[in-house]
Amino acid sequence: MTIKPIKYWPLIIMTGTIGTSVLFTILLKPSLHFHQKTVRIFKQKPSQPILGQTNLNKEHTMTIHKNRYNLTYGLTTAPHHVVNFFDVNCEHCLTFYQSTWPTIKKQFVDTGKLRFTFAPYPVHTETLLMMSCSEELDPVLYHILFECVMETDHTTQDTLKTCMDVLHKPFRPPSATALKEALLLTQKHKFEALPMMFLDGQVITDEQLDNLVNFLEEHIR
Repeated sequence: MTIKPIKYWPLIIMTGTIGTSVLFTILLKPSLHFHQKTVRIFKQKPSQPILGQTNLNKEHTMTIHKNRYNLTYGLTTAPHHVVNFFDVNCEHCLTFYQSTWPTIKKQFVDTGKLRFTFAPYPVHTETLLMMSCSEELDPVLYHILFECVMETDHTTQDTLKTCMDVLHKPFRPPSATALKEALLLTQKHKFEALPMMFLDGQVITDEQLDNLVNFLEEHIR
């Protein structure tokens, strides 16, 4: 199995008076990786506990519901909840969204069996930009922006500007609020790979992700 590390990405945020800018860098864990061949995530070391079984992740699923940048599909009364941490330029996050997500939405979300949350985890600057742009949008328009971005093979600043133009909303540079949330998230939860998914607070493993639809059929009745 060959894995490539993600490089650090500089993030620019404009604050204060016009023309004032401060350069920030999010220092993500160097071992964060995107798998080259499959949609698999997270190679757990044998000596470590599974994340989904720790208090940290129970805490995290509670935080998920309050995050203004998350996008949730499905009924609040659905008996099960999947949280998917993603980056807009993660190749396999896009593969999941474009190939597997339509089936999951039709089979589980639209039938009321599952609530599904996409939670931005900014590895690339463009994810932070999307979060900032969402501050100009109501929930319906934010979902449209998200879908526009995820249907693109590679998102750039121009991609986001075009999507915002279509929505007749201004493009925003990274905001202080989005940057603060990104820093909190990446410092508190140092994921080793993306996408990272949880079902009802329990991590979904590599093997389960390989056949995610079958896995959900077995666990969601």
